[in-house]
Amino acid sequence: MGALCELVLNLDNSLLLEPFCFKARVLSGQAKVDLIEKVAELVMELYPRRPQLVEQKALPLLWGLLGPSSGSVHRATTSLCRALHHQMGPGLRQSAASQPPSVGRDLNQLLRTMS
Repeated sequence: MGALCELVLNLDNSLLLEPFCFKARVLSGQAKVDLIEKVAELVMELYPRRPQLVEQKALPLLWGLLGPSSGSVHRATTSLCRALHHQMGPGLRQSAASQPPSVGRDLNQLLRTMS
């Protein structure tokens, strides 16, 4: 985590979003959880100035994370969903409309539990 924090502090965060999203998809365990949480932080910082980048990189990660998951991955997924919903508002649900129906169902269920 220390190395991740140093990267975030010393690099343009827009350069980190894509590799963090990719690695969060393929890793497991605590490393996966840590990267999902870091992506949620990047979403909050980057969305106001780079919304298209965030939507291109972070939404596919969220879609892949929806559905049944372990406790810590589920909590990290909720954090990512919360960050995207905070930044995108109703646009998050609109983006899910172009995904398979299960994505929309899972997203709506997660958003209901966040309220």
